[in-house]
Amino acid sequence: MQLWKVTQDELAAIVQRVSREQYDGNIRVGEGTQGDWRTVGKRVQHVRFGLRVNSSKGPGHRRSASPFGPSRRMVAACWHAHRDVMAAIFEAHPDARLKTSMADYRGGEDFEDSFRETYYTNLGALIAPVYAGEACDC
Repeated sequence: MQLWKVTQDELAAIVQRVSREQYDGNIRVGEGTQGDWRTVGKRVQHVRFGLRVNSSKGPGHRRSASPFGPSRRMVAACWHAHRDVMAAIFEAHPDARLKTSMADYRGGEDFEDSFRETYYTNLGALIAPVYAGEACDC
């Protein structure tokens, strides 16, 4: 995800608060390809980050999109955890911009108007869809 008009420190505080209050401290900004902390851009700086879980057995983890047999637990954060962190970001910074692989939210009002649509993004196969909002144990 890419975030504008919010500093890295402000984002870290928001993620920690949401994690502590709603997910037993299991949500964090991740490391690696999807979750490296980076401030990028020469003119208009923004933060690039991803959300992970400390334990794939804890709250807020995502499940794989396998329609056949039991799905695996992943260290990626689920749709609900992403939604809660994004809502907290826009509550604190209503003029922020947040770009994900599913949407480009330009402010808190845009987020409120359109985030529900991403629930039905298919993560699985066309023959056996698994929706983003259902690929977890929430």
